[in-house]
Amino acid sequence: MDRELRNEILQRVKVQPNLISRLSRKYHFDLEFYKLALAFNIDVYMFMPDEYKNDKDVIDIIIRNASTSNLNFPYGSLKFHNTDQKLALIKIRSIICYINLYKIIYDEERIFENELFLNSFSDNNALIRDINEPLNCLTDEEKNYIKYRYGLIDGKWKSLKTVSEDLKSFGYGFSKVYYLESESLNKLKKYIKKNGYRLGNNRIYR
Repeated sequence: MDRELRNEILQRVKVQPNLISRLSRKYHFDLEFYKLALAFNIDVYMFMPDEYKNDKDVIDIIIRNASTSNLNFPYGSLKFHNTDQKLALIKIRSIICYINLYKIIYDEERIFENELFLNSFSDNNALIRDINEPLNCLTDEEKNYIKYRYGLIDGKWKSLKTVSEDLKSFGYGFSKVYYLESESLNKLKKYIKKNGYRLGNNRIYR
């Protein structure tokens, strides 16, 4: 494949990642080409041959390009190759959990005005602070429940049913779990409303 054609395909892949699957029958792309395409749009991963999907460099590219435009990407299904990749994937999943919890307690559906790379988020990021600070209005039991249920630590968002099963051995029935759920979220929403937590012009997201 000549360079001009390759570049044209890569440009089109930016907005149409499934184009790869159609063209692969004609051009027989190799792993190096898929890596290039992945850097342009990580949704290309869905259309890559299975034998390439667990390549170490492929996972690195996905981690490096994870952004607020790719929140629905299946990061939880990726296989890591080393500790660095494992920690990076946990961080990415945790940030997504923070974002999803933010949408619930702030009633904000669209919060980002620009695309942000998930690895750029830190404990001092405004969005993370806007979750962690209100958590202090909860009891230790409620705070631990929210962090566990909504994956703020391990990046695994859990259903009420899953949490009930997990906590059964600790004496938590479904009614107790449901009470913690509703009480904690109500407290957070009231605290936010009372203290005027809302997105200001100095925020990097909206």
